[in-house]
Amino acid sequence: QFRAISDQLYRTPDHHKDVREQVVKQLKSQPEMYDGYVPMSYVEYLKKMSKGGEWGDHVTLQAAADWV
Repeated sequence: QFRAISDQLYRTPDHHKDVREQVVKQLKSQPEMYDGYVPMSYVEYLKKMSKGGEWGDHVTLQAAADWV
């Protein structure tokens, strides 16, 4: 998901790490918008999504849309 978003925003998937960082930043900045949709504690979810190689989900996709 992060590579795909990078590809659409920057015409290259190479910026996927930056996209992931921005999405996690968005998730951290407004937890009240997203925490009801994650299947674990919100802190655990943020740690999980901060790791490279972790696939995005419906919550990260919404956060990406809100960020953009």
